[in-house]
Amino acid sequence: RPCILICFDGDSAKGSARSVRGVNLFELVGRSSKYLDNFGGHEMAVGLTLKKENYDNFLKDVTEHADSEIPDEALIPTCEAELEVGEEAFSSDFVRSLSVLEPFGNGNPYPSVVATGLKIRSIVGVGGGKHTRLTLEKNGKEITAMWFNHASEELDCTEGDLIDIFCSITEKTFRQRPMLNVTVKSIRFSGENEDPRYRECYRAYREEGRDLPEDCRINRRIMVALYRYLIASALNGAKESTVLKRTETVIRAVSNRYNVPFNYCRMMLCLDTMQELGLIRYTGEKILSVTIYRTEEKVDLCRAHDWDKISSAEKG
Repeated sequence: RPCILICFDGDSAKGSARSVRGVNLFELVGRSSKYLDNFGGHEMAVGLTLKKENYDNFLKDVTEHADSEIPDEALIPTCEAELEVGEEAFSSDFVRSLSVLEPFGNGNPYPSVVATGLKIRSIVGVGGGKHTRLTLEKNGKEITAMWFNHASEELDCTEGDLIDIFCSITEKTFRQRPMLNVTVKSIRFSGENEDPRYRECYRAYREEGRDLPEDCRINRRIMVALYRYLIASALNGAKESTVLKRTETVIRAVSNRYNVPFNYCRMMLCLDTMQELGLIRYTGEKILSVTIYRTEEKVDLCRAHDWDKISSAEKG
């Protein structure tokens, strides 16, 4: 998130702000400059001064501009790789070929690469569950990769899934033998895409009141699958927590993990119902920000206003 830190000294205050790629912080702060004594900077960083009496108005105004102008996509961290590689890159020869780019360090970081279409053979928690070891395969080549500081429960994928990994490939000597190190930095499903028909079904139902086809309707089993996924994604166990996910990731993960037929329309109907019943609050269409309110009480889905219209004839 872009961030503005403001410190008070008597009746005046000074602020320092930093942004993220895709958000012009100078323009954003400038829209609320009527509450500032002075400000300056550039797209990624801004300094400002203001009177304490103007702080509340500035906070309200700049937040409203941010909420309306910053796209959801700008709030998802992105990874930039130097190269897309095939299975042949997972070798000592490839690592040694990178030596021509040395020395690595500040201003010249070690290259990161993307490998696509890798099939997950196994997922194993290591280091007391703090880290995850992945065994992957592509075109008959087996690849072992480590995802440090991520528990196996955090993976949206399961064994058998095809994934793309953003990683670094290095080599070290162990017991006088070279050993390849593949360090995963990010994972996504291969070829993520969603069927636009389901997005159109949801729009037509909400905006035009059209009937839902059977493969877009939901039931308790589907609702429970999505809710369990959201709870598992939050991980921290707090009574209120927020998760940020791409819709394509949610659809694929719920389908794979809970073995339910899931799509965009079903996902949005479930989210609408959960929100109406006070289980969650969500925003976004392509990028979902979902705040989960944990409760021990059972919820009667029939209390939802549209339940008869959106529920499937399937039992459960």
